[in-house]
Amino acid sequence: MGRILYFVHTFLRKFRWLSTALMLIVVLWSVWSISRLHFVEDISRILPDSKNVTRFKYVLKESTLMNKVIFDIHLKNDSVNPERLLEYAERMSDFLQSDSLKPYFRNLQLKVDDNQMLDMMELVKKNLPYFLDSKDYQQIAAKIQEDSIQQIVDAGYKSMISPIGFMSSKYFLEDPFGMQFMALEKIQSFNLSDKVILFQGRIMNNEKTDLFLFANLKKANLSEDNAFVFNSIEQFQTQLQDSFPDVQQQIFGGALVALENEQVIKRDVAVTLTITLILLISLIAYFFRQRRAVVVIFIPTLLGSVIALGVLSLFKEEISIISLGIGAVLLGMSIDFSLHVYSHYREHHSVEKLFAQISVPIFLSMATTMVAFLALRLVHSDVLSDLGLFASLSIFFSAILALTLLPILIVKGKKKKVIPHTFLDKLSAYEIHKNKKIMLAVLSITAILYFVGDDIPFDSDMLKSNYISHKTDLAEQRINRVFGKANKDLFVISIGENQNQVLEQNQQLNIVLDSLLDAGLINRYSSVNKLIKSENQQRNALKVWNAFWEEHYAKADSLLNEKASKIGFKKSAFNKFHSLVYNDYSGLSEEDVALMSKLILNDFLIKSDSLQAAITVLKIDDVKAAKKAIDAQIDNPNIWVYNSQVFVTELIDKLNENMNSLVYLSLLLVFLILLLYFGRIELALITLVPIVFGYIWTVGIMSIFGIQFNIFNIIVLSFIFGLGIDYGIFVTKGILQKYTQNIDVIKEYRASISLSFFTTIIGVGALIFAHHPALRSIAIMAIIGISSTLIVTFSLQAWLLNFILYNKGKKRMKPVTFTDFVFSILSLFYFVSGSFFMTFLSFIFRLIPFGTKYKKAIFHRLLQAFSWWMIYANFMIKKKIINPNNEDFSKPSVIIMNHQSHVDVMLALLLHPKLLILTNEKQWTSWLYGKVLQYADFLPTSLPHDELIARLQERVDQGYSIIVFPEGTRNLKPELMKFQRGAFLLARELKLDILPIILHGVRFVLNTDEFFLRRSQMTTKFLPRIDLSTGEYGNTLVKQSKRVFEIFNAEYKALRLEIEKPDYFAGRLEMSYLFRSPVIEWYMKIKTRMEDRYQFFDDIVPRDAKVSDLGCGYGFLIHTLAQTAEERQFVGVDFDEDKVVIAQNISLATERTRFVHADLTEYEIEPSDVIIINDTLHYLTVSQREDVVRRAIEKLNDKGFLIIRDGDREMKKKHKITKMSEVLSTFIKFNKADYSDLDFLSRTEMKALAKKYHAKLEILDNTKFTSNIIYILRREN
Repeated sequence: MGRILYFVHTFLRKFRWLSTALMLIVVLWSVWSISRLHFVEDISRILPDSKNVTRFKYVLKESTLMNKVIFDIHLKNDSVNPERLLEYAERMSDFLQSDSLKPYFRNLQLKVDDNQMLDMMELVKKNLPYFLDSKDYQQIAAKIQEDSIQQIVDAGYKSMISPIGFMSSKYFLEDPFGMQFMALEKIQSFNLSDKVILFQGRIMNNEKTDLFLFANLKKANLSEDNAFVFNSIEQFQTQLQDSFPDVQQQIFGGALVALENEQVIKRDVAVTLTITLILLISLIAYFFRQRRAVVVIFIPTLLGSVIALGVLSLFKEEISIISLGIGAVLLGMSIDFSLHVYSHYREHHSVEKLFAQISVPIFLSMATTMVAFLALRLVHSDVLSDLGLFASLSIFFSAILALTLLPILIVKGKKKKVIPHTFLDKLSAYEIHKNKKIMLAVLSITAILYFVGDDIPFDSDMLKSNYISHKTDLAEQRINRVFGKANKDLFVISIGENQNQVLEQNQQLNIVLDSLLDAGLINRYSSVNKLIKSENQQRNALKVWNAFWEEHYAKADSLLNEKASKIGFKKSAFNKFHSLVYNDYSGLSEEDVALMSKLILNDFLIKSDSLQAAITVLKIDDVKAAKKAIDAQIDNPNIWVYNSQVFVTELIDKLNENMNSLVYLSLLLVFLILLLYFGRIELALITLVPIVFGYIWTVGIMSIFGIQFNIFNIIVLSFIFGLGIDYGIFVTKGILQKYTQNIDVIKEYRASISLSFFTTIIGVGALIFAHHPALRSIAIMAIIGISSTLIVTFSLQAWLLNFILYNKGKKRMKPVTFTDFVFSILSLFYFVSGSFFMTFLSFIFRLIPFGTKYKKAIFHRLLQAFSWWMIYANFMIKKKIINPNNEDFSKPSVIIMNHQSHVDVMLALLLHPKLLILTNEKQWTSWLYGKVLQYADFLPTSLPHDELIARLQERVDQGYSIIVFPEGTRNLKPELMKFQRGAFLLARELKLDILPIILHGVRFVLNTDEFFLRRSQMTTKFLPRIDLSTGEYGNTLVKQSKRVFEIFNAEYKALRLEIEKPDYFAGRLEMSYLFRSPVIEWYMKIKTRMEDRYQFFDDIVPRDAKVSDLGCGYGFLIHTLAQTAEERQFVGVDFDEDKVVIAQNISLATERTRFVHADLTEYEIEPSDVIIINDTLHYLTVSQREDVVRRAIEKLNDKGFLIIRDGDREMKKKHKITKMSEVLSTFIKFNKADYSDLDFLSRTEMKALAKKYHAKLEILDNTKFTSNIIYILRREN
C-alpha cells in the first residue's frame, strides 16, 4: 500500500498542473452539484420510517388541532378589565389579518360572530333528530310526566313575561322540552376547555382576566417563515406598548418552541465554533510550530466534505440539513487523518517513510469507520440515513486527500528544521501500560464500572432535550392553567377514504369510549359523531325519533295543552312543537356539514385529496392507561391512538432498539474487516478493546452521575465508535511494527492520537458551553466517551498487545494465540478443580479409620487418572510413549527423568499408580495441592536422610517406585545438565535398579517462563534398567552418576536427532511468523509445505556448516535449518529490505542467524561451507547470473558445495506454471523485480557454467508440477 501511494505521490508532484486542474474540476463540479441539492429542515425526519410515522406526519401536516399558536392577552397586574383586553385584541387581530401576515396562516380563530351562532342554532333545529342520543331520549321521556310538564309550563310562562320574553317565547313554544339545547350541549363539548366563556364574541377565561386568540401556521416546520411571523408579531407588540402599557401578550405553540430551539442552536454553534477555532488553531500551531499547518490540516476535511456532498447529489435530490449539522460535528474525526499524516512527517521529513508507516492504518481506519456510519442507513430514519451516507463519504474522501493532497502541501517549500517536542510528545512517550499501579487501578475501575453501568435507561422524553426560553415557559404555564397540558390530552384518529367511512368507524369507537367513560378512565371526550353522523346512523337516528314520538307525542301534547290552557295559553300555542316533531327530516346536507366544519369541527376533521380523518379528543388523567385500554379493545388499523409525548416516546424507543441492533451489527462488520486485514482473531479482538471497554467506562460513568442516553447523545456513540476504531488500529499497528520490524513508531502514533484527542475534545467538548440541553448532552457524552476510549487505548489495549507478544520485556518464543489461551485457561481450570477435588478426597480418606493400604492404593489410582486426564485432555498436543522393553513397573526402581517443565510430573504419574516423587519443601506444603502430595506419601528432600530412607523403604516394600529428577531443577536448554548423585545414593541404599526415562519436547509445550501451553509433541521413552550393583557402571557415586549421564545423554541426543526434523519444528516456525500479515503467514505455510518443510536441505547440509542463503526472502529456510542443528551458522542476503527486516526480527532469530540487505550483483559473498541460491537467478541477466555463480563457487570452503534451484526453461510444459507464478508474484510486488525482465536459466546453461568454473555438477529433478530443478555444484580441487 505504501509503495503504491508513494508512486501516486511522485506522479502527482511530477504532473502538478494536471493534478491541480483535476482537483479544481472536481471541486467546482461538487459545488455546482451541491447547488442543486434541496436541504430539508423537517425535524420529524429523524423518526424511523414506519406506518405509524407516515400517519403521524399526515396528521401533523393536515391537522390544525395539534399545531395551534395561542395568544394570551391579559393585564400586567392580572386585574379584571375585559373592555381593555377587547381593545388590544382588536388591534392585534387586525394585524394578524393584514396582508403581510395572513398568507402565513392556515386559519385564524380570533372572534366568534353572533350571526354564526344563529346559523348554528338554525342548523340544529333543522337536523334535531341527528343530534340526540339515547340519554337524551331518556331525559325527554322523564319530562313527559304530569308533574314535570307542569314545571316546564310554569317556567316557560315566567320566562315569557320577563323583559326578554320575546326571545325565550320562541324557543319555549317550539321546543318545550329543550331538545335543541341538548344538542347545543354536545357542541359545547368541543370547547378547548371548560374554563372559557364567550364575551362579546371573544374567548376569555371564566374570570375574564385573560383573552385568547388562536392561529394555525400553514407550514409549522418551516423555520424561516415562522421566524418572520413571530418577529413581526414581537415588533408589533412593542409598538402597542405605547398605547397599552398595562397590557401584556404571551404566546405559546409548538412552532414557536421549534423556532426558539433552532435559533439557540445556531447561536450556540456560532459561539462554540468560535471558541473551537481559536483553541484548535492555537493547539495545532503550538504542536507543529508552523503557520501553514493551521490551514493545511483542514484542507482534506473541507474538500472531502464538499466532494462528498457533490457525490451525494448524484443519487439524492434532497438531504436533511439536520443530518449535515450533526455530520459536521462528527466529522471532526476525519481531521484525524490529516493529524496522523502531518505528525508523522513532522518526525521523519520523509514522504516514503510516511506512507510506509501510516497508509495501511489510515485506510483500515477509514474502512471500519465508514462501515460504522453506513450501518446508520439500516435504521430507516431519513436523518440518520443521510448522516450515515454523508459522514462515510466525507471520511472516505478526507482520507484519500490526506494521503494524496496533504503530503504535496506539506513538503512544499524549504525543508524545515527538526521541530522541538511539546508536552504532548512527552505525555505520549509515557507508557501507561508498564506502570503496574496504574494498570491495577484501570482494571479495578473497569470492573467497578462494568457492574455499575449494567443498565443505563434511555430517556425517551424529548421535552427534556428541548430548549424553551423563560418567556415561552411562563406563557405555557399561564395557558396551561386554562387549557391544561397538551400531553394530558389523548387523540384518537380515524382514517378512511371518505367521510362516511370515517364516521362509521368513529361510531364503533364511541361505544368503546363510553365504556371507558363509565369506568373512569376518561373524564370526557369530544367526538365528531356527536354532531355529524354517518348516513346509516342518520337513518337509524330518524327511526328512533319517529318511534319515540309515535309513542310519546300524544301524551306530551295532551299534557302541554292541558297545563298551558289553565294559565291562559291558546290551544294552538304548541303548533310549532308539532311541526318540530313531524318535520320532514332528510338528513344532513353538504352545506350543513360544511357549516359545522367551519364553525366548530374545523380542528376535528381532516380532508385531503387521498384521505379523510376525524379526531376524537379525550380528556384524561392517566395517558398510558387510557391508551392501553383503547388499544386492547380496538382492532382496526384505520383507528389509532395518538399523544405527542407517548407517540414520540414509543418511536424513540423503537429507534433506540434499532440503534442497539445497529451497534452490534457495526461491531460485527468492523470485527470482520479487522479480522480480514490482520488475519488473526487475537489482533482483531484486541483492536476492538477501545470500543468495547471504552463503552463500559462510558456507561459506568454515566450511571454514577445519573446521565441517561437520549435521542441526541446516542448519535455520538457512532463518533466515539469511530474514534475508538481509529485509536485501536494505530496502537495495534504501532506495537506490531516494533514487534515485527523493530521500528519504534508507537510514540509517534500515541502523539498523533493524543493530538486527535485534544482537538476532538476541543471541537465537540466546546458544546458544553451551549445553552441548548441537546447540545450539552452531546458534549457531555463526547467528553466522557472519548476520554474513556483514550485511557483504555493507552492502558488496556497496549497491555494486552504487549502481553501476547512479550514476556518479561522479551519477545515470546511463540506469541499467545486465541487457541493457546483458551486451552491454557481450560487446563488451569482442570488442574485447580482437580487439585481441590483430590485435596477434598485426601481429607475424606483420612477420616476413614481403617483400610489404609487400600485407601492409598485407590488414591494413587485416582491420582494417575487425574494426571492422564490433564495430559490427554489437551488433544492439540501430540503424545507418544516408547516402551521397547515393555516395562510394567512390577519391580520397584529408582526412576530418573530429565526435568523441563511442570508437565513432567503429570507425564510421570500417568505411567503407573505405584509411583512416588521426591519433591521440595515448597511444593510439599503448597496450599493448592500440598495435602494431595502428603497423603500420597510424596516426600520432601528436606527430610533427614535416615528418616527419608526409612519411609521410602516402607513404600518400596509395598511395590512403589521412586521418581527422581537428577538434574535438580527445571532445565530450559536443549542440552542436559549433569546428574546429581542423590538418585544413585537412593538406589544403592534401597538396593533398587535405575530406570532411565527420557522426556522430550515438554519444554516446547510449557516452559518455566510462561504460563501458556503450546501445541507441540511430547515423547516419553523408556531405556533399559541399570543394575548398579554389578560394578559395570563404577563403584562410586561419582562414577555411577557420570556413566549413567553419558548413557542417558547419548540416548537423549539420538532421540532428538530422530524427532527434531523440520516437520517437528514446523509449528514453531509458523508461530514465529504470526502477526506479520495474513499474506506472509499464509505464504509461509504454503511455501514450507510445498518445500516439504525443507527436509532435502536439512538432509544435505552438514550440521556444523556455515551457510549463506543468497535470496533468503523471509528466512524460512534459514530458521528451519537453524532449529534442527544448533551448530549451524547462517547469513541470509536479500534485495528486499522489508523481507530482511522481518526475517531478522522473529523470535527464532539468534546470533547464529544474520540477515543482510544487499544486491547480489554487488554483495561480497562470505566464505561458506554451503551456499544456497533458491528461486533467485532468474531475476538477473545472463552476465549477472554467471558472475554470481562464479563468485559463489570461489567462496566455497573445502568440501563445500553450492545449491542452486531455479526454473529450467527447457522443460516447456512445466515451465509455464513456474513462469506464471513468478510473473504474478512480481506483478503484485510480492517480489521486488520487473516481471517483464524475468530470464530463466536452463540445465544446458548450468552445465556450461559448471564446466567453465571447474565444478562438479549434480542435477536433481524432483519436480511434479513446476520446472524447478536442483543443481549441486562442488568445487574441484
